[in-house]
Amino acid sequence: MINLVIFMEELIDKYFDELIKIDEFQELLKLKDIIMDKYKNLIIGFRTKESIYLDMKRFEGTEEFNKVKKDFMLAKKSLYEKEEIKRYFYLENKIQEIIDNDINEIKSVISDDFKINVHKTCGLLKK
Repeated sequence: MINLVIFMEELIDKYFDELIKIDEFQELLKLKDIIMDKYKNLIIGFRTKESIYLDMKRFEGTEEFNKVKKDFMLAKKSLYEKEEIKRYFYLENKIQEIIDNDINEIKSVISDDFKINVHKTCGLLKK
């Protein structure tokens, strides 16, 4: 059994070695660097407001919470409307689709009766 696990780990490593070579993945990596450099302050502001928003959720419905929520939503909109961010999420979803399709193909080779929820088990690119 241990040999099979080692074999599977090696196959998975090879799979991801090939995955990171695709154009979409390379573009994603470049975009990540650009985004982190170009929008560093927006990202920090967004994360700060998100943290405050999450802390205040227990006061949902209060005037203070509504103000915090509005600030958070504005910070999110300001960040997510950037073209590089939109492209990043598009590429992230496209790569996740590739992974999902590959897993489903493997699953169908093993058995069509094999049940797997790819999004719950993988989510490899999700935060």
